[in-house]
Amino acid sequence: MIQATTTTGRCYTFYNEKVYILCRSPFIAYAEPESADDTTATPYETEPVEGYEIPTNTETGEQIPNCCQRHKGVFEVAKKWFEQFPDCCAYHREISLKPWFKKSNYNGLAEKIVKQFSYTQHLISDRIENNDWYEDITDYIEYNIDSFGHPAIGWDVYYNVVKYHIQNVEGIPKDKKRRLLEFIKMQYETPEPSSKKTEKTEKTDLNVLYSTYQKWFKIFPFDLSFFADIKPLFENKLYLINEKPKWNRYTKLASVKMHTKGTLIEALVALTDDIITRINTSSLYEEGLLTNPDKIKLELILKERKTKKYINNSQDEGQRYRKMLKEWFEDEKRFIKEITPFLNQSEKENTCSEAKETVQQPNTIKPKREIKTKELGDYFKNSFKGAGNGNINYFDEFIEDLKMDRTAKEFAEIALLAFEGGKMNDRKPKTFKVWYNIFCECVGCKYSKDYKPNRLYNRGGSIERLFGYLLVGRDKIHS
Repeated sequence: MIQATTTTGRCYTFYNEKVYILCRSPFIAYAEPESADDTTATPYETEPVEGYEIPTNTETGEQIPNCCQRHKGVFEVAKKWFEQFPDCCAYHREISLKPWFKKSNYNGLAEKIVKQFSYTQHLISDRIENNDWYEDITDYIEYNIDSFGHPAIGWDVYYNVVKYHIQNVEGIPKDKKRRLLEFIKMQYETPEPSSKKTEKTEKTDLNVLYSTYQKWFKIFPFDLSFFADIKPLFENKLYLINEKPKWNRYTKLASVKMHTKGTLIEALVALTDDIITRINTSSLYEEGLLTNPDKIKLELILKERKTKKYINNSQDEGQRYRKMLKEWFEDEKRFIKEITPFLNQSEKENTCSEAKETVQQPNTIKPKREIKTKELGDYFKNSFKGAGNGNINYFDEFIEDLKMDRTAKEFAEIALLAFEGGKMNDRKPKTFKVWYNIFCECVGCKYSKDYKPNRLYNRGGSIERLFGYLLVGRDKIHS
């Protein structure tokens, strides 16, 4: 037997529960007990909302349940049921055979049921016209049902009187009645046997979900260059939750609907479609990022070959992912083939333009540029400025080097080197575009929206040799 108390004060007792850890698995697994009723949670008292007054008979002065015929009737029904409990049904007879069962633990259930029914009546009448009426009322019903503990002895009596009240009370508009009754039916009415079977088959196993997601992640071609930026977003992410968590204002707990393997596969199929629809060679071309079509074409050919190698006749979810990706690869190659001649022409024009720009810049570099030293320095680490024991002040040298006239592309390459070099502090912007803008303002160079990171890479070139001190672990390399 294991006992545990939650932060909300709820006490749980686990009977016949075995715990073990699965090797090579990120989750602790719990051996399933023979019955869910081997785990118990103590019932608790609920509180009425503001404005509630204890119902009192104006003639006799008697309070609930003797205040009126309705509450007296609810109390008598609950009392009669409890007298027969646990011999009222097969389920409760089975419960009574559990080693932990004591009927005396449930004394006072009839009073609890009628009292919480009265609380619920008040809340419905008081909140039905509010903007958040649906969330408020359903949260409160969940709160009251949760208060019966686990197993929830007596909850069905409370549930039935609340359902009857909603069906028959005046003052609730028909559309709101319909929504509340739909909620009650969906949440609490017993499913058909076939539904029970499906629910048992499709139960959530975190380790199965983890392996299913990892299988998808390994199949998806994240090693293609234009997927490289989004790979970290999915590398350490787990799609376990099937819908947005729902916060209950009364229990102070959030409830979530977990994925089953089947629903996770459907979600990953939809995610695959979304990614390859949003990120493809067409969108890259429109954004001016498709500058090396031959390289991308080769990547697609190699990746398609690799994907084909894994295809087999099994009917698991992996085959579904691969089929989608196979069709996508065909579209990608076809588009690259069609667009390459235009890109080659565009590349020639860009080369001529850059050559012209280079010619216009004299080989004799004149020191004349005014740098906003303080503003620029705010983005670099103190150690880069010589602070601390044994650190060289590379920042002053950086400023002097920036005063030299250079081409707009060279300044963009310097900005990228600084952005990726590891010498900037926590003020470093999240994107190169923002940093490049700031850099140009501080240095006084021309900003060009055409200079994106993938168009500026020139590893080992003259700019990297001259500004090598911007890289972590590198001293300045003089050409």
